[in-house]
Amino acid sequence: MLPVIMLTASDGPEKTKAIEAGADEFIAKPFDRDELLTRIRSLLRIKRYHDTIKAQTAELLELNQTLEERVQTQVEELERLRQLQRFLSPQLADAIVLSGDESILSSHRREVSPTSAAGRASSTRSSRRS
Repeated sequence: MLPVIMLTASDGPEKTKAIEAGADEFIAKPFDRDELLTRIRSLLRIKRYHDTIKAQTAELLELNQTLEERVQTQVEELERLRQLQRFLSPQLADAIVLSGDESILSSHRREVSPTSAAGRASSTRSSRRS
């Protein structure tokens, strides 16, 4: 926002046009110097308010984004906890969610090569006979 003060000798339709064009203040000539300075100070104060509101709006948007991210993280944790509590004790589910390490829940199965116990037993018996 940039404050604009229009100084003019006319008081008719030009005043309306100036305001429509974006003027914040309109002072007719001849003007009083003290009045002009007072209006300038007033407009500068309004500009500071405007700038403060703009900065606060940007800060609030950033804080809101951070809050939304935190809420989403908490919702995800609660969902994981709810799912874990279906299969585990509440204490164990809490411990897993709080640790943040869910690798304990991954499969620990290993590929096993089948061997024949009968084949081993017979080979052991034949080696004993010899």
